[in-house]
Amino acid sequence: MPVQRGKVTQVPADGDLQAALNAAKLGDTLVLEAGATYRGMFTLPKKDGDGWIVIKSSADRRLPPPGKRATFRDGRHMPKLVTRHNNEPAVRAETGAHHYRFVGIEFTAEPQVKQVSAIVELSHNSTNLDDVPSHVVFDRVYIHGRADLNSQRGLAMNSRHTAVIDSWIDQCHIHGADSQAICSWDGPGPFKIENNFLEGGAENIMFGGAKNSAETMVPSDIEIRRNHLYKNPAWFGLKYPENWVIKNLFEIKTARRVLFEGNVLENCWAEGQTGFAFVLKSSSEDQGQPWDTTTDLTFRHNRIINSLNGIAIARWSSSGPVTPGAEPTSRILFEHNVFERFGGASDYAKDKHDGILLQMAGKDLTFRHNTGFPGYTLMSLTREGCDNLIVLDNLFTPGSYGIHPDGSKSGGGWTGALAEHLRGNARMAGNTIVREGSERAR
Repeated sequence: MPVQRGKVTQVPADGDLQAALNAAKLGDTLVLEAGATYRGMFTLPKKDGDGWIVIKSSADRRLPPPGKRATFRDGRHMPKLVTRHNNEPAVRAETGAHHYRFVGIEFTAEPQVKQVSAIVELSHNSTNLDDVPSHVVFDRVYIHGRADLNSQRGLAMNSRHTAVIDSWIDQCHIHGADSQAICSWDGPGPFKIENNFLEGGAENIMFGGAKNSAETMVPSDIEIRRNHLYKNPAWFGLKYPENWVIKNLFEIKTARRVLFEGNVLENCWAEGQTGFAFVLKSSSEDQGQPWDTTTDLTFRHNRIINSLNGIAIARWSSSGPVTPGAEPTSRILFEHNVFERFGGASDYAKDKHDGILLQMAGKDLTFRHNTGFPGYTLMSLTREGCDNLIVLDNLFTPGSYGIHPDGSKSGGGWTGALAEHLRGNARMAGNTIVREGSERAR
């Protein structure tokens, strides 16, 4: 929390918030009336100088303390910033805007609004890093759609030095398209996403998925810790055209240097896709840009609850020609993760033999000290194959097919699968693989 030494301005319920934003200097604080509604779209202007502009609730002392997550129930202590028009955010950033911190603010849309592409939008249209919105913090805020609103994203985070902490984002869903609580595809980071509740339709958090403007804009240096990624079970089984598009809980198509630690991921089923907790791939062949790769990811100490499928890693996001110079999905570590009520034991299985734990192709992939009991397949090795796959000291059941090679001449045998689909320094050791109904480990 910055120490503010500038002017403190009270913006009353009938006040002009945009004028107050325009007049504020770095170091100033704007205090908005708790419970009041401020109708926008509001723009964060670019300012010169040092320090931060803090926009906070007049009832900030009634909010949870820093480090404790705010919930939708805390909305009664928050001023509300709303968009009045379709496809306009409640708040957007001007080119080059920087050093804004929101504390205890609610962001949403007015009842007459039927669709928004993002409730809060930090974006740009430039290849120049100085034009990218930067140093924006969302601290104990409440960003949300409505049950009847096509809200494609809670936060579009195409920015630098951006944090979402101790906050609540929900009701991010749309008919016929992908939606996310948080999405970034054209901002270099670093990003901090810590201790939030994040509810999204297609993906709860996603990096990549659309063309970025330059190699310097690849989302990078990302810390995602202690969050709850959640899909509402009430969305399960909805029929067209009432259904929201449901895909995966966490997806990367382009990102570098990610730490995903201590999170809970809950509820995922087959609908728009087959329903994996994690989908990781590189999209260089789609975008035609050699830098659109996914590398250096660490996933540790996470709980995955009630998901139909586990982890899907692909060398590339499709089977098209690879851009020369591009690196495949590589250098990924999964350790100390637990899959609970998973696969055939989830609420979304057709029978107990459902569920793939690992579906893989890539380079330098390591899995150690993980626990998961799939019903269908322990490990599906896709045609692209794995270079330097390490699988150590895990606790698994094999499911119906164990280690299953896609198109293998070996007919699914474990030895043949390893020979055909694993290249380089592959190693599998120390794993306990227990067949259902057996007291013996394999």
